[in-house]
Amino acid sequence: MDVAAVSKVPRSIEELKKKWSNVKVTSKKRGALHRMETLKTDGGAGPAPLDEECQKVLATIDGGIESTDDNITTYDEGGDARMDSPGHTAKFGSYSLMDLKRNKILDTQLVQKNMVGGSYHMELAGLKLGVAAIRKENLKIKDIITDRHLQVAKWIRENLPDV
Repeated sequence: MDVAAVSKVPRSIEELKKKWSNVKVTSKKRGALHRMETLKTDGGAGPAPLDEECQKVLATIDGGIESTDDNITTYDEGGDARMDSPGHTAKFGSYSLMDLKRNKILDTQLVQKNMVGGSYHMELAGLKLGVAAIRKENLKIKDIITDRHLQVAKWIRENLPDV
């Protein structure tokens, strides 16, 4: 395909590569600034949404984790919990599920021990909530890698037989 045939500005391949590189860098910077503004907790109005071009570029370079009912994507996931204190005295725990191919966090759940009957049960509760959230988005888990927590292993064996 002739590059000049689809553009009003004639450019060489090297010029196109440079242009694409500049567009990616600019979009990444704008996306990072937008995320920082979104995470501010000053109680004011949030930032204006990114323009459509920037969103498309970010979705392209990030490998966009998007799914529709017609296009179910499978993921190899890793999951683990992190508690706010060692041993069985933790009050809060977070459970994260990560797409191992893209190095992207798909879901993070925060669990409080009084929600689940004790700190020992928080890891399993976080996994259950995370899997439910991922299924709600019509994403299919192909493989899941976790630590050797006995409750987690049993629950996966009994409730996710296709994984």
